[in-house]
Amino acid sequence: LPRYRDRRLRSGIQAAQAAGLACWPSVPDPLHPQYTAPYRHALLALALALAGCVNLPSGERLVDVEHSSWQTLIVSASDTRRCLRFDDATDALSQSCTLLAHPDHLAFDYTRAMVALLLLWEPQPQRILLIGVGGGSIPIALQLVRPGIDIDAVDIDEAVLTVAQRYFGLKPGPTLRLHALDGRD
Repeated sequence: LPRYRDRRLRSGIQAAQAAGLACWPSVPDPLHPQYTAPYRHALLALALALAGCVNLPSGERLVDVEHSSWQTLIVSASDTRRCLRFDDATDALSQSCTLLAHPDHLAFDYTRAMVALLLLWEPQPQRILLIGVGGGSIPIALQLVRPGIDIDAVDIDEAVLTVAQRYFGLKPGPTLRLHALDGRD
């Protein structure tokens, strides 16, 4: 997909491609002057209409959709959990989940393994840098089991930090600092 100058049109085109309704490889750039304004406006209208569609796995209901300059964040819930995904495809993997009956439990094996490794590390770290926050399950768990540890959690996408606070219980404070920065810096 070429780099289109209009972000809304680019997002809409991607949605139309995902829905299989566009043959964009044969169109080099819909913003090129050779295409008339009505043509571009019709494509934009169709693409934006499709961009609002969200596919959810069976048994889940939509809680929120956030569009950032980096990605689309989908918050969904079932009777037992609330999850965050970074794509609206049905097969998109959940990045983070909170078990509604036990919000202090880690829902995924990989998060349990990461926290266990930090708990077993000798000497015990006094300060931790987490790059990539997701729903915030790791910093939340670390605060519960090691309340005095200093945590800096960094995510390039400020919308991820906002969603983690709004829907997953991530609470910054004196020992947990949230940063909307590129973790490579």
